[in-house]
Amino acid sequence: MVPKPGGPASYPCRIWLPPRPTAIPCTSGGLPSFPIGPLTEKYPFKVENEFIPLAQMGIDPIVFSVNADSPWKTIEEFVAAAKKEPEKIKFAVSSPTATTRLALENFCHEAGIKLTAVPFKGGTPAAVAVAGGHIPALTSMVSEVLPQQRSGKIRVLLSFTENE
Repeated sequence: MVPKPGGPASYPCRIWLPPRPTAIPCTSGGLPSFPIGPLTEKYPFKVENEFIPLAQMGIDPIVFSVNADSPWKTIEEFVAAAKKEPEKIKFAVSSPTATTRLALENFCHEAGIKLTAVPFKGGTPAAVAVAGGHIPALTSMVSEVLPQQRSGKIRVLLSFTENE
């Protein structure tokens, strides 16, 4: 597997289209990822014209997490620290164009803080780096941090999904 911008949505876009007359392409990729692929690579078609969302099969919320040994116990403590030292705190992200990064960048804008993004080759390697103390924070899908959170290595401070 080679992580690519656009995540699970860009791969089916590259291999299944243009449509084959004997098959109907189907994917279970995350809908938010679909618009990113065409921004980072050239497709011979318009994604919005070729894929139709049929059903939501599950939810994998975007979360902001820190190493469990970090001094931040709440998102308010984290924001206060980030305001004291703009751009000093680094956060891991699965790729420079990930929807998880966009969610955190929007939060940072709203909170009036600046962090420094460190791209990794996927959300799971980023979560492992945070759990190991190599980088203090992470924005990812909850499924990518769940094992580390359950083992007490990562603390989730914020969910970007309502009612989570």
